[in-house]
Amino acid sequence: SLQPVGEWVEPAGAKTKFDKGFEMNVRVIYGSPLTFRREFTVLAATGPLAIDGHLWVQACTEESCLPPARRTFKATLTVLEGGSAPA
Repeated sequence: SLQPVGEWVEPAGAKTKFDKGFEMNVRVIYGSPLTFRREFTVLAATGPLAIDGHLWVQACTEESCLPPARRTFKATLTVLEGGSAPA
């Protein structure tokens, strides 16, 4: 299994702005593709490690927004012996 370390790191340029439509502050990130990073400690034996999860996304223009959508993912990582490697 994996143990999260620290917080998610947002893409460069992420900012908070007031949105008149939502009448609240929202996080705004422009660009494509977007990469979010987080470090994990591996608590598994060497070999394959299946992971899965989900995230919520929403795309907007200055005039309107699409409804929020849940996106799921699955991946198989290979746990190596004695060390770490960049993702």
